[in-house]
Parts: sequence; structure tokens; C-alpha cells
Amino acid sequence: MIQYAFDQRVEELLMKRWIMHYQDQVSFDEFKKQLGANSKKNIDNRSAEQILEEVKKILQKD
Repeated sequence: MIQYAFDQRVEELLMKRWIMHYQDQVSFDEFKKQLGANSKKNIDNRSAEQILEEVKKILQKD
């Protein structure tokens, strides 16, 4: 349910951005494709522990 609400909000914000700047240049679907909107490849499925471990490694490099 939360994911659905989030997706709807993203869609609404993208639509507003498209209307204000791009509607005369490209279709809304093409605009979303160019941005990679709703792309599952952008989702980080790592656990909090995995992310924190990676952060520790990065900070130790300095």
C-alpha cells in the first residue's frame, strides 16, 4: 500500500515536471523512459547491515 502511494506521488510529480517543461517536445511515456522512472534497477535491495558495512569500508580508505 505504501509503495503504491509512493509510486502515485512520483507519477504526479513527473507529470507536473513534464507539463511545465517538456510536453511540447516529447510524450510523457518517452519522458519517463528517458529519466528511468519506476525502474527497478535503481532499487537498492541490500540490508541496512550490508550498507553500513560498505560505508565503514569507504570511511576506512581515508
